[in-house]
Amino acid sequence: MPKPDAKSASIVLLGNFNPSIFHPQWFAAHDVVSQNEADQEAELEITTQQASVFSITLGRVQVTGQQFVITGRNPALFKMLNDFVIKTFDILTHTPVHAMGINLEQKWLSNDEQWHRDFGDRIAPKHKWDFMKDPGVRDIVMEDQDRPDGRTGYIQARIRALRQKPLAILISVNDHYEIPDYKTSMGASPMLDILRTSWDTSIQRSESIIHNIIKNFS
Repeated sequence: MPKPDAKSASIVLLGNFNPSIFHPQWFAAHDVVSQNEADQEAELEITTQQASVFSITLGRVQVTGQQFVITGRNPALFKMLNDFVIKTFDILTHTPVHAMGINLEQKWLSNDEQWHRDFGDRIAPKHKWDFMKDPGVRDIVMEDQDRPDGRTGYIQARIRALRQKPLAILISVNDHYEIPDYKTSMGASPMLDILRTSWDTSIQRSESIIHNIIKNFS
């Protein structure tokens, strides 16, 4: 049987951003991170009018004119991703944000080549692909457009077979939210309201989806 080897979680906001302001010192000046974090621990990769990329203890921040992303790889700090985004956009409340993804990703390792082959065969039966010489699953996406919470958006699960040793399967869930009839004058507040009320449920639901994928196809 496989075992989970690594996890990551991220929050992706789509909207209209000014990348140049997203700098560790800006976050420290607004008490989103500590001054010590900004001075000593942050790792700045790039900061321009077009993009800002840096890492802090919590995770990696990437911002362009259309997208804000924070990604964390320490499950013990996943909850803080939510807090970081809410604090940031409570300050930047007039920033237009029209869509959001709450994402969870897990990598599952297995030394059992037969399990790996059977897993792929159960997802996409190879006998249906007998017009190919040696078919095998590489990347599959399933999308549920009927959200259980009645919100606008979709839930997307992606399964990728990685070319590595030991064998690995990467499973990710994108819990995507949109604001119907969004206007830029609404700013970030409607999406922050969703994030405040949906974070815990979203992560738990994504964990359940990944668990059921492993259980149903193993």
